[in-house]
Amino acid sequence: MTSMTDDPAAVPWEPPGDDEPGDPTGWFPTRTEADAEMSVLGALMMPIQATDVDGRPAAMNNPALAEVRRLLQPKHLFLPKHQAIMQAICDLDDRSVSGIDVIKVADELERRGELAKVGAAPYLLTLTERVSVAANATYYADLVIEAYRRRAALEFARAVGQAAASRLDIGSLDSRIDQAHQTYLQETLGLGTQELVSAADSSWLITDILDHWGEPDPGSMTTGLADVDDVLDVATGGLVVVAARSGVGKSTWAAQIARHYVFDRGECSLFFSMEMTRRELYIRDLAALAGVRHDSATGKTPATDYEREKLRKAAARYETEGALMYYDDTKAVNLAHIRSRCSQVRRESGVGQLGVVVVDYIGLMQLPRADREDQAFGEVSRSLKVMAGEFGCIVILVAQLNRGPEERSGGVPKASDIRSSDKLQQDADVIMLLHDVAQYGDRTGGDNPRAGEVDLILDKQRKGRSHAVITLADRRHFAQFGSFYGDGQ
Repeated sequence: MTSMTDDPAAVPWEPPGDDEPGDPTGWFPTRTEADAEMSVLGALMMPIQATDVDGRPAAMNNPALAEVRRLLQPKHLFLPKHQAIMQAICDLDDRSVSGIDVIKVADELERRGELAKVGAAPYLLTLTERVSVAANATYYADLVIEAYRRRAALEFARAVGQAAASRLDIGSLDSRIDQAHQTYLQETLGLGTQELVSAADSSWLITDILDHWGEPDPGSMTTGLADVDDVLDVATGGLVVVAARSGVGKSTWAAQIARHYVFDRGECSLFFSMEMTRRELYIRDLAALAGVRHDSATGKTPATDYEREKLRKAAARYETEGALMYYDDTKAVNLAHIRSRCSQVRRESGVGQLGVVVVDYIGLMQLPRADREDQAFGEVSRSLKVMAGEFGCIVILVAQLNRGPEERSGGVPKASDIRSSDKLQQDADVIMLLHDVAQYGDRTGGDNPRAGEVDLILDKQRKGRSHAVITLADRRHFAQFGSFYGDGQ
């Protein structure tokens, strides 16, 4: 361990004896932190004197008890005997016992058979004698919470070290680190949460809402197509599922949104592609930016000199503005890999946050271990939803539809056509389905009235209008979709 400073607050506490085992990380509280544990318990066992409705003297629990319990749980204290005392206080409070003091706590511990373990009644008295003002309980609780955070961080580091040193389970390092990180977040999220206030006490927030009523949320998701953006309503932290049958253009649509975030919004985009190589992804982007046929890259259609000049201009723009575009073409990525890359991009991009993260697609991921596929898919969607909130971005999860649409008249897809879709439908804020309507037009040899059209179906919107249908212009040969009415791309 590193040496302590000369600050009296950092003087280490004397290590406990055999009856008080130390922390597995080797951490021990400073004298200040140890005093805080003892003081918060002492303060909670100091009831205040009041009078009842008949004017008779009565003891009430320390008013700070409710606030301390909001901040502090028994497990947050370091010493096991302090955890036992805190648990006894909490249980008495849960049973609506008034005037919680040393005697009542000692009786509760005796009932549990734990009184001797904590040092009996004399130790409880020692705790109350340390406190000069019982109202300082919340101050002491904050110090205890800060010490607990440090222990949790050290435990996370220890778990990562053990995972890195272990050779028993080859190939699971990323998943074990991710599991340790999730445990750390679960242990520390919510500590020191904001005070609960009524709507009447939030007048400043109400005023701010009214002042900005009618203004678009700057964090709301956009696609670059006005027809879609007028209907789409999902904010930062949202999970968007894009699904279609094979070949309809779900990856093309997701990539178009990613480019929009980089080149139109100036925000960072991270795209995980488990189907295409980085070279293929760059070809798609250059074709879309230049407005030339995608298949001209391989000579399937000839590129004119004018189109080659457009490609050079697109490449120049790609080089100057593409610093915010990140592609990861690793095959069969898992959740730990995605989280790690998100952290890396947020750290290295220079903008401090992500705009959109695309995962293309769930069927090719390395799924978490589960008894059933739907459970594994559910863990992916749940984790990506949490990740969207954690990184303050939009996560787009691409998924494949089963053959359900082909068995219906008109081939209109539904969210239930997504493979193992139950949890995906629950977790998603928006479900976008692409429907190639031209495939189901006039099959008698006549003109197809909807040739060149693709329907975008907003099958679910948690906040906005569901089941809206927006017709897109089919420009897949240019690696993009357009607005059917000429607005936008």
